Amino acid sequence: MSALDEAAANAAAKKQSMSFAERMAARDKARKAKWAKARAEKTVDADEDPAVFWQKFGGESAKVVERAEKASTEAEVKQLEKDAAALRSKVSDAAAYLTQYDIKRATAEADQATDAVKEAKERICPREKYAFAEGTVHVEKGVEKIKFADRQKEMSKVSVGGEIPGFRNEQGKVLVVDKTWSTQVHLEDLKDCVVFAPYPLQTLRLVRLENCHVFSRDIAGPCYVHNCVGCVFRVVPRQLRIHDTTNTTFHVASASGPIIEACDDCRFAAYACTWSGVHAEQMATFVKAGAWRDVQDFKWLKTAANPHWRELDRVDYATKVPEQAASVAAEQELVLLPLADLGHGFTGMS
Repeated sequence: MSALDEAAANAAAKKQSMSFAERMAARDKARKAKWAKARAEKTVDADEDPAVFWQKFGGESAKVVERAEKASTEAEVKQLEKDAAALRSKVSDAAAYLTQYDIKRATAEADQATDAVKEAKERICPREKYAFAEGTVHVEKGVEKIKFADRQKEMSKVSVGGEIPGFRNEQGKVLVVDKTWSTQVHLEDLKDCVVFAPYPLQTLRLVRLENCHVFSRDIAGPCYVHNCVGCVFRVVPRQLRIHDTTNTTFHVASASGPIIEACDDCRFAAYACTWSGVHAEQMATFVKAGAWRDVQDFKWLKTAANPHWRELDRVDYATKVPEQAASVAAEQELVLLPLADLGHGFTGMS
């Protein structure tokens, strides 16, 4: 190809290239005009418009707060509770189309209304606040028990009352719940301990445990976890309620999804162990397959992924009890199931 021919070819290519760029620019301009026209002609969907949401939602929280401050009857409190719940529901429903800022703002307003209603309820319908009694610890027939003299109520609103057997203020020990105890067991202020509950219970309460492992069989009623950190719990409760707990792993088989509140860095997985060869589904007929995944967080109304909990990763899974408790686990015929035996009950498995 001569220099003249090459120059002509380059000129033609340049013209073609410019022509293509011009066509693309024109197409882009037309597309933008089309979008602008569509937006101008579009009828706003009131159910998915942030401006309309704030027209209806804005100021509602302040109204509930004002009514709560003036409330004087139990009937008013009940209505306020419904109204506060409705506000939370509205925020949850709108999370799909609100911005992150709007979600945060609306959630804060809903929480403000909820807190005001709680204060009104405590003022008008006083109840004993959730707190564990400062009980006296005594030893009876070699078994440590905790005596709650003032019979304060727990989170479940069920009276603790009388003597509740359990372990308290222990560190670095391997502990076994005695079969002669009541079916209500209480563990409190334990550190670096391994606890076995090898027989069916009615209620299990875990309070202020640090770096502990708890292995429990079936629990006909609830299991309450409060203010624990760095622990591993394997439990089969009808219901699991968790408050103010961080960096803790829960292997769970239950009738319904775990409920968490004010928690962070919690991990959930299948129960994945047997006692004398008996699986969770066999020892507790109320167990619902996969319920451990249905975690309910009262502090997270968004539809986005919840940062407060996650399913347990393979790398975090352990198939052995802590070494210092291995012999006790063998005596109780407790076996942690390997990953291959978990199937669909474990995250990442087929």
